[in-house]
Amino acid sequence: MKAINHFRFLSLIGIVMSMLLAFSAISNADEKKFSSDITMPQYKGGQKAMEKFISQNLKYPAEAQKRGIQGKVIISFGISKEGNIINPKVVEGIGHGCDKEALRVVKKMPKWKPGKDKEGNIVIVYMKLPIHFRLQ
Repeated sequence: MKAINHFRFLSLIGIVMSMLLAFSAISNADEKKFSSDITMPQYKGGQKAMEKFISQNLKYPAEAQKRGIQGKVIISFGISKEGNIINPKVVEGIGHGCDKEALRVVKKMPKWKPGKDKEGNIVIVYMKLPIHFRLQ
């Protein structure tokens, strides 16, 4: 696999900015609820730090490069009460190694600042992150 250079990910900023396609929270009572009253988890260092992490760690799979495969992989994952990535899975993929690579990078992410409900209780929050693979 060849490391992706920054110029290959011109759309990375848009990817990360659109990461909050959907979310849900699990309260202390472990009841699933959907709410806009959730303070979303934050990647430590903020948006720019996450963009940098993804661009430095994502590698374009050789098979996908060879076949000219491009597209979007959507990874669903949760942020635990401790800030860890939990239950990451591919919910929309393009194959040819891209799904596995996107999943690998999400699993590798460092701890996040956990989400909170409107009462200030730390909650588990699930979200989706689209990762685009584009050849230049």
